[in-house]
Amino acid sequence: MITVAYLLIGCALLLVTGRLLYGPSLSDRIVALDMLSFIAVGLIAIYTVATKSAVMLDAAMVLALIAFLGTVAFARFVERIRPQKENATPATSTSLAPTRGARNDADHTRPRESTAR
Repeated sequence: MITVAYLLIGCALLLVTGRLLYGPSLSDRIVALDMLSFIAVGLIAIYTVATKSAVMLDAAMVLALIAFLGTVAFARFVERIRPQKENATPATSTSLAPTRGARNDADHTRPRESTAR
């Protein structure tokens, strides 16, 4: 049974490595990297069950925590990059849309709607 678990995790490892190397976007690669770390946690867990020793469980918990924090940091990084790309307009654009931070007096005179029910 342990061998089957190792084989399944090995297949997942191959698939995720392919996504990491050939992912079409940065977000796909971040998710693949996060998945690789959780596959490593799974391998440690299977090893712990196979050897009947709980020595490596602490390492698995630390790896899972670091992977989570790394994913949050990458998400914040991507969040900072994306608004800059979305707000960039070509120099030849004749857009009449208000720029970021522009005041629209009609918005300031209207009372706010209450969200409480």
